[in-house]
Amino acid sequence: MSSILPLPVIATVKAAYRDVFGDLKAFAGVMWLTLLMMVVFVELPTLMVTQAISKFIHPEKYVEAGVDTNISAEHELPKTDAEVDAVTVDDARHVPPEYVFMLMGLNLLATAILFSFSFAWYRQLLVGEKKGKMIVFHFGKAEWRFAITALKCGFAVAPFMLVMVSFAMASLPEFAGGAPQSLGESMPVFLICGVLMLAIMARVSMSYPLTVMHITDAPIKQSWVMTRQQTLRIVAGIITMVVPLFSGSLLVVIGINYLLNGGKGAPTFAEHLLYKTLGSLFLLVACALISAFTARAYAFLVRSQSQL
Repeated sequence: MSSILPLPVIATVKAAYRDVFGDLKAFAGVMWLTLLMMVVFVELPTLMVTQAISKFIHPEKYVEAGVDTNISAEHELPKTDAEVDAVTVDDARHVPPEYVFMLMGLNLLATAILFSFSFAWYRQLLVGEKKGKMIVFHFGKAEWRFAITALKCGFAVAPFMLVMVSFAMASLPEFAGGAPQSLGESMPVFLICGVLMLAIMARVSMSYPLTVMHITDAPIKQSWVMTRQQTLRIVAGIITMVVPLFSGSLLVVIGINYLLNGGKGAPTFAEHLLYKTLGSLFLLVACALISAFTARAYAFLVRSQSQL
C-alpha cells in the first residue's frame, strides 16, 4: 500500500499567493464591498464607541481639554501623573453597560462579515462559484454551518490561548496583584502553547473546505484524519503565508504614522480611522491567503488519497 504524498509546501504557498495577488484588480473587485462594510458598519462605530468609553476611563484627559465628560462628581479625577498612570480596570465600572453591549454587537457583526467573506472566497477557490464576482454579505444556513465549524476549531485551541493570556497578564503590575512575572519566565509557556496551538490548527484546517463542500457531517474528525501525516508541512505553510503579510503590514503602518506626524503625538480621529481601515484590509487579505492555502492543500490531499 503506497503512502500519502507529502504536501508540497512551497508550491502550495506560491499557488495561494497567485490566487490572491495574481490579478490585483480582480481581487479588489471581489473584496471591496466587504472592506467597505467592515469600515462603515464596524470600524467607524467601534472607534466612536471606544472614544466615548475613554471619557469614562480617562476623564482627566478630557477635563484638561475642556470637554464635558458628564462624569459624576463621585468619580475623583487623578491629580498627578503617577495617579494617571495607575488607572486600572476598576475604572471600567464607570462605563455605561450599553457601550459594552454595543461593542459586543459590533464584534459579532465583524465576525459574521468575516465568516461570510471566507465562505464565499472558499466557494470561488474550490468550485469556481461566481468566480471573479464581487463578494456580497450573505449569512444563510451554509454560512451558519461554516461559523459553527470555525467556533469548534476555536474551542480546540482556546485552553492554550487562555493559558498564554493568563501568563501575559501576570507580567503586568496592575493585574499581577504583587510582584509581576518577567516575560523571560513566561517565555517557555508561550512557546509550548504556541507550538501546540499551531499543531492543532493544522490538524483541523481542512475542516473549513470540508464544511464548504458539505462532504461530511463531521468535518473536524475528517480533517484530523486527512492531516495525520501533514501537520508540520501545513504549519510551515501557514507561517509562510502569515509572517510576510503581517511584517509588511506593520512596516506600512509605521511608515504612514511617520509620514503623518513624524511618529510623534496622539493620532487624530481621521488617523485612527485610517489605521482601522488598513487593519481591516490586512485582515481580509490574511483571511484570503490562508483560505487559498487551505483550499489548495485540501485539493492536493483529496487527489493524493484518491490515488491510494
